[in-house]
Formats: sequence, C-alpha cells, structure tokens
Amino acid sequence: MPQTLPPGRNSMRIPHTNFRLAITRCSSLPVGRYGNAIAPARYGICKSLLFFSLFLLSATGIVAQEISAFDSLSTDTVITPPAFRFGASTDSVSVPAFIRGQIKYKIGYDFIRYDQNCIQWQNTAAVKTFFDALANAGRRKVKVVHIGDSHVQADIYTGYVRNRLQEIFGVGGRGFIFPYITARTHPPYDYRTWAAGGWVGARNIQPMPPVELGLMGVSAATQDSNAGFRIVFTDSSVLVNNTLLKIYTRPTPTNYDLKLFYDQAPPVVLPGYDAAGKPYVQTQLPYPPKKIEVWMQRNGDNNKKGLELHGLSLETPEDRGMLYHSVGSNGANFSSILRQSVMPEQLNELKPDLVVIDISGNEYYGMNLNVPDFESKLRGTIQMIRNAAPTSSILITCSQDIYYRQYDITATAPAAELARRVAFDTGCAFYNWFAVAGGSQSMLKWRQYNLAKWDRVHLTTEGYTIKGEAFVNALLAGYYKVLTGAERWIDTTTRVNLLAATLPVPPAQPLRYQPPPKAPPYILPAGKLLTYTVKSGDVLGSIAEQYRVGVMAILMWNNLYSTTIYPGQKLALYVKDEVYRQATAIPAATKGAVTASITAPAVKNTGVQKTATKPKAIEKKKPAKTPSQAYTVRSGDSLWTIARKFKTTVDTLKQLNDLASEQLRPGQKIQVPM
Repeated sequence: MPQTLPPGRNSMRIPHTNFRLAITRCSSLPVGRYGNAIAPARYGICKSLLFFSLFLLSATGIVAQEISAFDSLSTDTVITPPAFRFGASTDSVSVPAFIRGQIKYKIGYDFIRYDQNCIQWQNTAAVKTFFDALANAGRRKVKVVHIGDSHVQADIYTGYVRNRLQEIFGVGGRGFIFPYITARTHPPYDYRTWAAGGWVGARNIQPMPPVELGLMGVSAATQDSNAGFRIVFTDSSVLVNNTLLKIYTRPTPTNYDLKLFYDQAPPVVLPGYDAAGKPYVQTQLPYPPKKIEVWMQRNGDNNKKGLELHGLSLETPEDRGMLYHSVGSNGANFSSILRQSVMPEQLNELKPDLVVIDISGNEYYGMNLNVPDFESKLRGTIQMIRNAAPTSSILITCSQDIYYRQYDITATAPAAELARRVAFDTGCAFYNWFAVAGGSQSMLKWRQYNLAKWDRVHLTTEGYTIKGEAFVNALLAGYYKVLTGAERWIDTTTRVNLLAATLPVPPAQPLRYQPPPKAPPYILPAGKLLTYTVKSGDVLGSIAEQYRVGVMAILMWNNLYSTTIYPGQKLALYVKDEVYRQATAIPAATKGAVTASITAPAVKNTGVQKTATKPKAIEKKKPAKTPSQAYTVRSGDSLWTIARKFKTTVDTLKQLNDLASEQLRPGQKIQVPM
C-alpha cells in the first residue's frame, strides 16, 4: 500500500508496483532460492495471474504510467522494486540473477584486486544466519552491527554500505547515533551534536573509562538535572521512514525522565528506563526527525539522581528491510572492545544477524605485531560476541596497507593472515581487505590518486566510497555463491579465477594522475619550539588557538593520525616569536606545561633543518615534601592510571620520583602520596 510522509520532510512517495520489474521477476521464477527448479504447474499459474492482472489494470492507465517512470531513469540508477523500499514481501532478493546484477563498480583501479573481492569461509554455517536473513529481508528485519575504529566512526565508508544494502534489501533504519560532543569527539558525517550542562564522557580507548560502555564504545553520564543534548541531521541525510526512536540507558529507577523535542512538534516526556528491564526506552515519532533534542527532567522526584546514556537508535517501525548499525571509535583496538562491559546484554537483546569486526590496524600501528597478544585478544572478542549472540554470523576483516610516518608497516600482511586463520578456527567468515586493496605498499597508489590522506592511514571521501563499494560487492558475491550452491569459498587460485570468470569486475580504463593537494599552512617546523604538556580538559583546537597554529600542523609535527590526546602527552609546537616570548614569560609555577628551545627555520623544499639546541625546561620550584608510600608497578599500569588510583596527578608522581619520562616497567618501585 502506498505510504507518504508529511510534506516538507525527507519524504519519499512509494509508487505502485512497477510491472516491468514484475514481469522480469516472474520470468525468473523457474529458479528457486538455491537454484532449484519450480514446478511447471506453479509457473504456469503465475504467468496466467500476471497477464490477467495486466489486462484488468490496463484500463486505468497504471501500466503505461509506471513503465514511463521506469524509462525516465538513467542507466546508472540502481533499480529496486519500489514497494520493497520498506520491506514488502518479494522473492527477488533470493534470486541469483537479481543479486548478481547488483554487483556493480563505478570505476576501476589497476592496483585493486577485484578478482579477489569476496568474503571467505570454510563452511557455510559461518554465514548461514546472515544469508538466510538476506533471503527473508522482505519478511523480517536484517540486523547488522559493524564494529570498528576511526574508519568506521566517520561513517563515510559504512554509510555507503548502509545506503547501498538498503537500496537492495529495503530500508530498516539509520541505526545507532550518539551526542558525541559529550565524549569530546566528532560525530559521523551526516549529523552534528550539541550539549548543555555537566556531562562525563567515556570512550573505549580509555584504560579506565569513567562510565560503563555499551555497544557503541562511547557513553556519557550526568547528574545535572539541567543537562541536555541535541542531534541535528545534515541536509544530505535521508531518514526514510525512520520514525521509531530508541534511547539506550542503564535501566535503573533512579534515572532522570527524558523530555524529548523533535523539530517543531510538541515535547514528549519519556521514562528514563524500561520497567521490563530492556536496555532502552522507545517512542514512535509521527515522521522522520530532522532534529532530536533531549533534556533531563526530575519532575519533583528527588529519588531521580542522574542518567547513563549509551546511545540512540533510529529505525523503521516495520519488521523488514536492512538495519545497519555502525559503531566505531577513533583509536580502538581489541582491548577497547573488551572494555565494553554493557555490550553483551545489548547484543543479546539486539540479536544481530551479522557482526562485523573491523579492527586491527591499531594493534600494530607502532610497527610491532605481538602475535600471541593479537591472537588472544581477537579470540576473546569473538568469544564475547558469541556468548552474547550465539546465532549471529561473525565476519572478521583486516586493515589495508598503512604507513607509520614514512615507513610501510610490514606487520599488516602477517596480521591479515593471522586474522584469517583465527576466523576459520572459530567458525567465522573473513574478508581480506589487505589483499583486495592491493597488498604491500599499495597505499602509495591510493595516495597518488587522492584516495588516501596525507597520513597514509585514512582515506579520502572517494577512497572510502571505493572501499564501501568493494565491501558491499564482496558480501553480495558471497551471497550469490551460496544461492548458486557454493559450500566453501577459500582464497585459492582456483576460486579466484572462478570469481573473475563469473562475476562483474570494473571495465579497464586508463587512470589519470591527480596531484596531491597542497599542504596546509604552518606545516614546516620553522621558528621556535615549545614543548607543550597536555593537561586534563585540553583539546587540539584550544591548544592551536592559544598558540596561533593550525590543528593540522600539530598533527603533522607530532605524527598524530587523529585528534585524540591524553593528559601528560608531549606536543611539539613551532610558534612565532611573539607567541614564544609570551609563553616563556609566564612564571613556571603557573605555566609548568611549557618548555622551550630555539629552532632555526627549516630550509624550504629540502627537508633539511639546522641542528636545534636541546630543549631546556623552565625551572620549577620544588614542592614541599608530602607523605608517600611505596607502590609496585604492575603490567598495564601507567602514570595516568596510577595517578587516578591514588587521587593525584601525573606531575606530582614525576616530581616525587624524579622521573624524566612517563615510561614504567612492571616490578618498578615508585612513591605515591599517602
């Protein structure tokens, strides 16, 4: 039945069923879900009913109208049955020819191995839950959770995957969103966030998160009854039929109530927890929101003490289509996932059909791969997911070739092979993005054609689009192979050649070289060097503004690949003379975070720099001796975690122990305040 959204919203009218598509689907009916023939009698009945329907409807002009609309679409437009946009029942998604026709590439690059672009498994049991769900996407919702790091948090790559899969299998919802500003990090590309009041944010990259973490790997808590947040979607966002809003909280009766505003509609007050014990409260909105605003509300009840927020989810109310949750956190690794203590109960409630583990590069970004540690943490992550969602399919991916400063990280190749072995040992599927993206040193090609950023770790928008396209096609290729009877698909020469011979690959075309963009301002380390020690509450933006430099410059001077910084971290800042004089003129007692040295300006375009004098710390007054006790450093300890444990600061610990650096070793004896 046609559905419409109120005018002025991101609405989409669903037209009558396209009969040209119906004829195409019906003509393929002799091929069943797994390639089995349908009985000739049923096929004849289907043809008779179809042509009888066409005869009756031709008098109303509907047939001519729909075929005309179909013909007006460009040849590049992705065509899916219009009534299936919201998951209407259809057999197309289980017909091999239909799925094969959806494997498309917009452009080809000679260094990308399209002939290897497939997911792999040793037994179809590894993918059965997910592929069975795809075949029934018109009857029930397909749920995917894509867990990742910075490549996923921005949601450019996973956003493409979500949109493309929803074009094929129907719209099931935008999935998880979060007011990321409460955790001092950036949101995905398709919305912006604001917050008011007192919030304590937590992220899974913190060794000791101050708030428990759920599936999103980010959370926030408040005890401020005047706190609130706002999420505003960009103009490019199309939230088709996303009218079911879930707000994930820690279910406890002491939660604040939630006063919900969306667009210009009257506010709605929701309880802060679900009395039945679900990890979320939900409400049905009259239309897809452009803006969501939530404020804490006590309603005169002094027993309401606060709120712990684990995220929101926008979904369609119908139980069909593709619901694709992308949950990424900058800098995340396997240890980060294992810190998410609330994740198991949320996974158990969600019951995803597929969980994608898209993390690995941060495990060896420092150039070294600790094989036993990598394997142990990966197996632990798989077991954690399997205990919470035992029927879910699990797909493990690996990083493409990446660089650390000017060095190619050679650990990427053995890490990919190790992830593949663990995936097969544990009954998971595997996607070898390292091989598909071009293998060792292929990042230079990605950079050459502006598909990768200057850090040679992250990709540009075009690069992430190509990655998303490849990932979707790898999923479809695997699904196609199952529909046609494949029991096993391993990356061997025979299988790769079979893939190249049977599935579409991009047309060969010459590549045009695109020079890299010009470097941003203040990149050359010229002038005078200030060594800044990060304090609690600092962000790169405020540091850059204070010392009149650019954020991008700070990233490049310190070889940082994200804007994440930590208390106690040292940052090199090359500043102008005036800024240098102002910074060094402040007494050490009040500005102990800055040390200084003079550096000659860099020689332009040569990369040669005159020898700098050794940084000389500004003298500080020694604090009065305080009572202390001995502490033995344990594995995993850092000055920051020890300082938190004993309610002191990193600087105090360094002064007590005359430490020149923050490096510790297990078994080391240090003094801590009593």
